[in-house]
Order: sequence, then structure tokens, then C-alpha cells
Amino acid sequence: METWNCVKTVGKLCLVLSLCGCQFNPFQHQNRKLKQQLKKGTELFGYLHFVRELGNYVLPVVYTKQPEFYLNHDMHGVENRFGTPMIDGTIQTRSDHHLVIYAHSSRSEDGNFTFLKNYLDRQYFDSYNCFEFVINQQSHPYQVVMFTRLLEDDILFDTLLSRQGVFNLHDKQQILYLNQEIEYQDEPILTLITCDSYNPDYRFVLQAIDVG
Repeated sequence: METWNCVKTVGKLCLVLSLCGCQFNPFQHQNRKLKQQLKKGTELFGYLHFVRELGNYVLPVVYTKQPEFYLNHDMHGVENRFGTPMIDGTIQTRSDHHLVIYAHSSRSEDGNFTFLKNYLDRQYFDSYNCFEFVINQQSHPYQVVMFTRLLEDDILFDTLLSRQGVFNLHDKQQILYLNQEIEYQDEPILTLITCDSYNPDYRFVLQAIDVG
């Protein structure tokens, strides 16, 4: 039931955007100039699309073998302290079953993954539990299954980044919020990670599964 609701929500969103003339086709911006601006070993992988209280929020994601560069540059190569949401191509392949996207956040400014901290609120976690990841012009609906805050060197952190993510955990007491109704059947997993700007040793981690 949870999975169907998520697919239906994303599908309804796409229909509404189409009817109001706001067709969502972010790949129209992936032109030759952009490809020239991307660093060697880097490509525009896809777009994350969230519906938030403030409206639709779209973020480009790059796959790169130069992650240090994109920590403080946008995808056009312009210096930017927010950097670019990215998949680290030095440790992941494009076809991995479990993809991990890293992005900066801020204490006060709304940019990149700053909004993930809203998931600290249980009502927000329950209300905004669907998003889509557009890859090669195909939309993949995702359902949020868990959100937590962890020390980066916590052994639990490595388990969360394994192939089956949170579903590998036997003891889930350290997970802040977990959707208990989801029955995992080896669907692809997507993990979003951002820093805790008040404590550099901690990370916020959101995990979702592909329900398309």
C-alpha cells in the first residue's frame, strides 16, 4: 500500500505540472556547452526532484571522478561554496545497486541538501516521503524509508552504505525514523548524505528505495 501511494503521488505531480504548462524536462539543459564545462571524468547523471512546503525543488547530480573539485564548484565549473550534489565515481559505478549522493548544507541558507534537516521533524518525514530521480529522461519514483544522524566514523555508517542499506541492520535503535511498513524486495537504494553544520563529525543520512 505504501509503495502504491508513493508511485501515485509522483504520477499525480507529473500530471499537474503538465496540465499547468510546467512540463518537467530538465535534460533540455544538458547541451554541448555544459558537457564542455564538466571536468574530465564527470557527467550530468540526473536530477533529484522534491516537493517541499516551499514548492518544487530540483537539484542536478553529477557522477564524477574528481569529487574534491565539486565540493566547492557548481556543475558549470564556477566556484561555489555549496558545490554540486555528486556521486563519487572513485568508489562507485554508475550501475551500482545502491547509489550514494553527497551534497553540502548550510545553517541558514536554503541550498543543496540543507532541506534534508527538515526530516528531523516526524511530521515532515511522514508527509514528504516521496521524491523522484530523473535519469536519462526517465523518472524513477523513490520512497523514503529512513532518516538519521550519525557520526561519520560510526561502524553503523558503513552498514548503511552497504548494498541493502538499512535493511542490513539487525539493531535499528540508532535510526531516528524508519518506515516499518515497507517490505524490502531488493529494490535499488538511493542514499542522500549531508553534513551537520553545527558538528562537522556528524552526517545526516536519508535512505529511499526505487518503487517504480
